[in-house]
Amino acid sequence: MPQKISSILEPETASIENRLRAVDRFIAAGYDVHLNFSPVVYYYGWEDDYVELFHFVDELVDNKESVKAEVIFLTHNENKHLYNLSHGLPGEDLLWTPDVQEAKTSEYGGKNIRYRSGLKSDMIAVFKDLHGCIIPWNQIRYIF
Repeated sequence: MPQKISSILEPETASIENRLRAVDRFIAAGYDVHLNFSPVVYYYGWEDDYVELFHFVDELVDNKESVKAEVIFLTHNENKHLYNLSHGLPGEDLLWTPDVQEAKTSEYGGKNIRYRSGLKSDMIAVFKDLHGCIIPWNQIRYIF
């Protein structure tokens, strides 16, 4: 995810730059490396941030033929939302946005929300288009 979102949702983790710089080292060590663009979070300007991220990926990854991708758009859980709020965790304003999300009950009975199907379809199309224009070498294994 773009660094500005990672800094909010994944505090105290390695920077996106450091993660990307590690890709070639892992490949050299014999590991199968995939980029996991998850969760993709909807917010004003998300497309511009992904353009920047994709250019960054293209710049920092040398072993392009070896790297594939997985993409999952955000699904959030009501219990986790309430937990995050009660513990003052940052980013809930990015994760819990019912005005653009719809309810979904998981197969285990959890109350989740995900992006509305029309919006999500549009987001997937935009993501794939941007990704394909900037880093076409990075084959998407799955996106949902």
